[in-house]
Amino acid sequence: MKTNRHMLRFGVAGMLLWCVMLVHATCLSGLQPFFPGGENAFREYVNANFRVNKRDMSEGIGVRGSLRFRLVIGPKGDVVRTNITLLLHPKLDREMLRVLKQSPRWRYDVAPTDTLCYEFFGVATVVSRMDSYVVEDVCLMPVRQIVMATTAEGIRCDSIALYRRSFDILEQMPDFPGGHQALMKYIKECLYFPMTGHVDGIQGRVIVTFIVDEEGYVCYPVVAKSLDPPCDEEALQVVRELPRWIPGKKNGKNVVVKYTIPVNFSLL
Repeated sequence: MKTNRHMLRFGVAGMLLWCVMLVHATCLSGLQPFFPGGENAFREYVNANFRVNKRDMSEGIGVRGSLRFRLVIGPKGDVVRTNITLLLHPKLDREMLRVLKQSPRWRYDVAPTDTLCYEFFGVATVVSRMDSYVVEDVCLMPVRQIVMATTAEGIRCDSIALYRRSFDILEQMPDFPGGHQALMKYIKECLYFPMTGHVDGIQGRVIVTFIVDEEGYVCYPVVAKSLDPPCDEEALQVVRELPRWIPGKKNGKNVVVKYTIPVNFSLL
């Protein structure tokens, strides 16, 4: 009888917990955005729009595999942030970011507040088809809600990127996967020389400063030294799309660090 009483208590508590979790999940599901038509429609959208011609790749022609990405959907259903969290190839990574940024507006079952965003992680399998690379499959996983905020400078950003501090003395500076040479190679692979630069014979470097946050994501890129407006914008675009870094550390903890790099434009 004593055992049955304990089982009854456990059963009632379990039922109550299940009910609470069900209500909580139901409330959150309305606040989770969805791609028009659902996950299968998102997969079809990526499959139809992702294309990289093999002739555009200077190296790594035989590459295939998976790349992982991070996607943040804003209160109005627009894509507010994208990052590649597991690299595959610079050209393929950049094409995936392009496709994600041009995604149709997502929808909410329940109208969210103007401060609510939602974060997703995804995995895309890229394969070789004839003379181009295509996405064979995409898996998308909802992660968490993110609250939008406004910095002291009046910049709206999500709470993950709400960092404006830097540290002078660090145990470890932020590091690009593979080190500085890998960073320069990645930028060179992704950089498109603006047509006006070719016509006008412009070459040189753009100095870009940005923040590497506590999770290793790049945010707030600004031009510290200009070369030419089209070149400046291209440099900013490449830096915005940099994959996730290894964060800087101070006192054993990940910290926000300001970082500066040159982006070189050469006609040779």
